Amino acid sequence: MHYGRDRHEFRFVEADIFDYLVDRSERFDVVLCLGFFYHTARHVELFDLIERTGAETVVVDTEVIPGVRAELGSVDPRLVHGNPFEIQLLREPADDEAMAVATSATRSGQTIVGRPSRAAVEFIADHFGFDCEEVDWRTLLERHWSAQAIEDYRAGWRTTFTCRRR
Repeated sequence: MHYGRDRHEFRFVEADIFDYLVDRSERFDVVLCLGFFYHTARHVELFDLIERTGAETVVVDTEVIPGVRAELGSVDPRLVHGNPFEIQLLREPADDEAMAVATSATRSGQTIVGRPSRAAVEFIADHFGFDCEEVDWRTLLERHWSAQAIEDYRAGWRTTFTCRRR
């Protein structure tokens, strides 16, 4: 018994979410998406699968784009200037599971992933019926900012969202 909970009251599943949740009706109270959201280019599909679990709470810890860039120099009305819902596409090595895994989209040992802006994470979560609150790491870890392990949080490159179903 830890934190007042019997270990038979909960279960952790570690799996490829795109394989595990497809065509399942399994229900979860909480989904932890820790360090994966920025290692995929399938953000919308991921949140769709998570929403289908019935989870009331989703915790997303992810690398993010620290700032918001506006599209400049265009008069095309199809472009949304100042759109903060940005996903920056990158290539990552598929042979390093800490970075990415090989999929049908892998070419020359690399796959395409997307680093979202904070607004993009909240926008996607909102679409699937979740309100997100960003963890205030700066206040929580104020006395420990020098620790290398939290450098990305301090610099604004990484954050955590607690998303609750509306």
